[in-house]
Amino acid sequence: MRGLRELPGVVWLLAVGVFVNAFVSFVFVFVFLYLTGPRGIEAGAAGLVMGAAGLGLMAGNFTGGWFGDRYGHRRTLLAAAACG
Repeated sequence: MRGLRELPGVVWLLAVGVFVNAFVSFVFVFVFLYLTGPRGIEAGAAGLVMGAAGLGLMAGNFTGGWFGDRYGHRRTLLAAAACG
């Protein structure tokens, strides 16, 4: 079995990307509690914010797929990474 230090850099980069994605998904769950607690926003308004964020994510997935099909997935991912 190979040691962790012998893994290619691409594997490490992919692992970091997966970790960051999982961390953001984990934090997203607690945004509602943050909005209704320390920020003092009403539950209904916080629900609208969370719903709008979810719709934005869904719209981004569809448009990202369209851009990927039209311009190539590598170029689309690089452009998205440069923008965000």
